[in-house]
Amino acid sequence: MVIARVVERGKPEHWAAIIRYYGVAFVIDALKNEIVFLPDDAIEKVCVYFFLSPEELLCYRRKPSKPELWI
Repeated sequence: MVIARVVERGKPEHWAAIIRYYGVAFVIDALKNEIVFLPDDAIEKVCVYFFLSPEELLCYRRKPSKPELWI
C-alpha cells in the first residue's frame, strides 16, 4: 500500500527513499505481483524508472480492455 501511494503521488526523491528502505528487488516485486491499481501516468513512470514493460505489471494486466460506463 505504501509503495503504491508513493509511486502514484510521490516525487523522484520519494521513490529513492522507498527503494532505500525496502530495496529495489522488493519494490519491483510489489509492482509486478501485488499492486492491483495504478493510474496510467504512474504506470508509464514506473516503466521508465525501472526499465519494465507495462505487461509485466499486475495493475496493467488487470485493467479491463474496454472501459465500462458506470452510473
